[in-house]
Amino acid sequence: MAMKIACWTSIKKIVKLEAREPIAISSSAHTHCTSAAKLDVPRFDGTSSWTAFKYQFETLVKTNRWDDEQSFAALTLALRGDALLVLENLPSDGRTLERLMEGLDTRYGDKHLEHVFRAQLRDRTQRPNESLQQWGVEVERLVRRAYMSMTPETVEVNLVQAFIDGLRDTEVRATVRLGHHQTLKSAMAHALEVEAVRQDSRTHRVREVVVSPSVQPRQREGVVSSSAKSRYIPTCYGCGEKGHIRTDCPKRKRGSVDSGTQVNEESLN
Repeated sequence: MAMKIACWTSIKKIVKLEAREPIAISSSAHTHCTSAAKLDVPRFDGTSSWTAFKYQFETLVKTNRWDDEQSFAALTLALRGDALLVLENLPSDGRTLERLMEGLDTRYGDKHLEHVFRAQLRDRTQRPNESLQQWGVEVERLVRRAYMSMTPETVEVNLVQAFIDGLRDTEVRATVRLGHHQTLKSAMAHALEVEAVRQDSRTHRVREVVVSPSVQPRQREGVVSSSAKSRYIPTCYGCGEKGHIRTDCPKRKRGSVDSGTQVNEESLN
């Protein structure tokens, strides 16, 4: 706390003096203020990603301008749990930053597991409930671990190939393959476009089926619809009146149908 206060006090003095005349700040004063405002090193116990922690640690070393001795001290204090065993197993005369980083790389790094990740990559395809974006993230995770010793160009080629080969939809896979993409980003954008077009096409076809005024199959078979039935009024062939059929004709039942009607009935029968 006293160091931070001293640092901020010196900075304020420098700002006031700069208003009067230019002043050169010594390298020792700059280093002192930088170390006072250093960033904390995250903790590592072996259960989280060593690759991610290593990247964070190297970034802090560069930002804080630590030398090997300061970096070794900071890394030692950051270790927790099983990760401390790596420090304990170092020989007393070989406890250096380089040896400690090598020990952690050997135990928690992914370089010696490349064949394992390649086997996982061969057996992995896009799952039914997995979106294209999720599939792309999973492919990148596996490929970058399976080909850590390869050049960035080779890794990118394998990224594109693995992404396309693992696509669940055969039509999307064939279309994207014809694009001859050079990057995973380009291949994924093409796959998303093809999927969107297909979805829009399916929606359009469903809309046409629902809205289409074509004759229904039951009407083609001669089945009269309910609306047609409500408009139909039967005509009696006996008396010529509407509202009933000949078999239900009241005049026929009463025997009052005239001769002309009887003749018509006989001719019809």
